[in-house]
Amino acid sequence: MRATSSCLANSFQLSKLQKDLLSQGRKTTIQTDVLHERFKSGDVFYFKNGTIVTWGLAKLDNRLVIQSLGPYCVEPNSVIEHDEFVVETEATRTYMEPQGYFNVDLIHLEEDTLEMRLAISYPLSQSSKLQYFEREIESFTQKYSPLIETLATHGQVNRSSKEISKIIGQLFLVKTQVNLTSTYLSPPHFFWQNVNFGPTYEMVHSFMDIPERVESINQKMDVLNEMLDMLNSQLHHQHGSFLEIIIIVLLCVEIALGILPFVPF
Repeated sequence: MRATSSCLANSFQLSKLQKDLLSQGRKTTIQTDVLHERFKSGDVFYFKNGTIVTWGLAKLDNRLVIQSLGPYCVEPNSVIEHDEFVVETEATRTYMEPQGYFNVDLIHLEEDTLEMRLAISYPLSQSSKLQYFEREIESFTQKYSPLIETLATHGQVNRSSKEISKIIGQLFLVKTQVNLTSTYLSPPHFFWQNVNFGPTYEMVHSFMDIPERVESINQKMDVLNEMLDMLNSQLHHQHGSFLEIIIIVLLCVEIALGILPFVPF
């Protein structure tokens, strides 16, 4: 069996999605942050954070589900992050391991229940969302690191203070989404009422290196923020120097105009 996780957008409109699915006669159940649909022989979990996790869907069905979600995406991604997993049922215990020959991970299930699939889907969803943030930070780095090289080479940058402030705001928005509006560092609400699935969540959470990846993202954002703060300070300094020159010129003009009446012609 195959499982997949994909990040499509900043978030989904779950209530609207459920309403439209029900109008089509499709069976769904919704919780605070996830909508579940029984899809033919498999399951689809639509997460509020703009990710979906599917279990047992054929590749064509998986692609059709993703394509149908366009109207429900809030701030859709330009690139869809996607991961695939191979699932083995009736294992002696529930665990994950890397595949030695292919670029997929193996999920071994001791019991294949809906609750177990959901417990594993949460960290898979988080991992896909982190892939999006990692791509965003990489894009930030590639786009704005040359500004430091320009400053080092020429002593100034061809950007306004307003532009730099907007970039800092975008970076701060990403940092807020990673640290304040997500559940990367604490179990989701589902596990408060299903504590017996907590160890499974922690196992997958650890296997996907989620705590380490969150820390790495934060460190990179801190470096970027320091870099942009330095650029902003430099621009303020340049602006201040320009104002000083204007003031000096105006003073010279005023002095010249004051002396002018006493100059014999």
